[in-house]
Amino acid sequence: MKNIITTLAIITITFSSLMANTTPEVLISNEDVKVITVGHLAIFASSEYVEESETLVFNTNDDISAVQIFDGEGNMMFVLPVLSDNVQIKKNMFETGNYRLGFILEGE
Repeated sequence: MKNIITTLAIITITFSSLMANTTPEVLISNEDVKVITVGHLAIFASSEYVEESETLVFNTNDDISAVQIFDGEGNMMFVLPVLSDNVQIKKNMFETGNYRLGFILEGE
């Protein structure tokens, strides 16, 4: 499996018309995963990919109500209720491809 390079691009977004002109910034990047944020970088206190458990870990400054996961075509796949400032998402939830995560903050 190490011979196959899996690229999982996750674009973290919150929905706002202001984000259309925002420059993307890389949160996490290695040979297996690339996570890019488009706008609102300040919501993240930290983010990392834990290779041993193949888990994306996002720590935010405010509690997150839920995370919406969209496929590469923009179709909502599912919503993960969170109610915490820590989100952990296993890589095996995704097939190879591009996905978008929408973080819904508490009170917004």
